[in-house]
Amino acid sequence: MTTCEHLVKAPITEALIDIRTTLPEATSAATLESICEKVGAAYPTRREIRQSAAQFSIGPQPSTSVAVKDDQIGCMLHSKDGKQVLQARLDGFTFSRLHPYLNWEQLRDEAKTLWSKYCTVAQPESVSRIAVRYINRIELPLPVNNLKEWLLTGPEIADNLPQNLGGYFFRVHLPFAKPEAEVFIIQHVDVGSDASRVPVILDIDAFLPRKFDPTADDLWQSLEDLRTVKNKVFFESITDRTKELFR
Repeated sequence: MTTCEHLVKAPITEALIDIRTTLPEATSAATLESICEKVGAAYPTRREIRQSAAQFSIGPQPSTSVAVKDDQIGCMLHSKDGKQVLQARLDGFTFSRLHPYLNWEQLRDEAKTLWSKYCTVAQPESVSRIAVRYINRIELPLPVNNLKEWLLTGPEIADNLPQNLGGYFFRVHLPFAKPEAEVFIIQHVDVGSDASRVPVILDIDAFLPRKFDPTADDLWQSLEDLRTVKNKVFFESITDRTKELFR
C-alpha cells in the first residue's frame, strides 16, 4: 500500500485541473470574454489564447501561395500575484496553481468556483476528458552515481553501456484499473543554475478520457480519484532518500 505524506517543501512547480469540453456550435471566443468580467477583480491580468495554422497546396505547378489562419480560441487570466492561472478556451477549461503550491483542497475548490462561471458563460454540452497534472522539479545533489537511488521510475541503461547520463527524456503511459485512470509519466533533466545540483522534472499527468455531464458530481469525484492515482505514482516513483529533500 502506498504511503502518502505531506511534504513541507514539496517540489511542485505547477498543479492543474484540466477539463476538455464540447461547446454549442454558436459559441465563440467573444462569448468567453464575459468570463473576464465575472472574475476580473481576482484575475485582472488577461491575454488572448490564439491558434495558428498554415495551409498550402502541392501540385504540378510551382506555387508559393500559403493561407494562414490565426484565430482566438479563448483567454488566459492571471491572479493579482501571478500564482493562479485560468484558461477559458473553446475546447475546455484549465486552472493552474504555480509555486508555491498550497494544497489540493485550495486547488480543487478554486477550480470548482471558476468552472461554475465557465459553465454559466460557455454552456458546455459535454465533457470528454478530465485530468489532474502535477509538474515537480527535483534538484538532486551531485554527484548522482545511480539514478535509482533517487528515482524508482526512469530510464534503464544496459549494463555494458556507460552508466553516466549527460541528460535524458523518459515517457511512459500507464493504465490503472481501480480507480480507473490513465497516466503519462514524463521525466527529463532541466536547466539549472546551481552547479552542485541537477534538476530533474517529474511530470505526472493522470487523466480519464470519458464523457461526463458538466454539472454532475461524478466529474469531481473522478478528479478526486485521479488525484489519488497521481499521489500513488509520485510516492512510488521516489525513494526515501528523495523524500528527505522535501521534509
